[in-house]
Amino acid sequence: MTRSESIKNLKDMLFYPPTFMNHYFRPPHNALPNVLSPSDVHAMIFIMHKKRATMTQISKALSMSKPNVTTLINKLIEKGFAVRENDPDDRRVIHVSLTAAGNSILKKGKTAINKAITQKLDRLSEEQLELLEDILLKMKEMLDNDSAYFDIWGPKRNA
Repeated sequence: MTRSESIKNLKDMLFYPPTFMNHYFRPPHNALPNVLSPSDVHAMIFIMHKKRATMTQISKALSMSKPNVTTLINKLIEKGFAVRENDPDDRRVIHVSLTAAGNSILKKGKTAINKAITQKLDRLSEEQLELLEDILLKMKEMLDNDSAYFDIWGPKRNA
């Protein structure tokens, strides 16, 4: 197969990983409260990873416009899951961090999600598990070596 044929095939297949993840590893409906949307959860996970994130960092990490991130963060603040602080050195910069309630809800959800993922992974054969692990490790390696990803997420994350 030529390089251009491989690239064409890969472009066609790049829609499969998100579909695969949603189909096999979608969190159970009761893992997190109904008051949180998927975007809320993604933002909270990013903020938890960073400990404290700027609105610009959140916008880049979620591939959302800053006005949409502002709306999302305002809702998290109203629900008591996040707080906003102005940077003392630059008033244009706003930092967001999770409250104790925000951290707690993510930890509880993570436990339920991990249990559901384990149950689904248990259904795979040894060969399927090894293949999935190899693919995901290669994807992680690609991300770890991508400076744009590194700029958003910071130091290399553990698997």
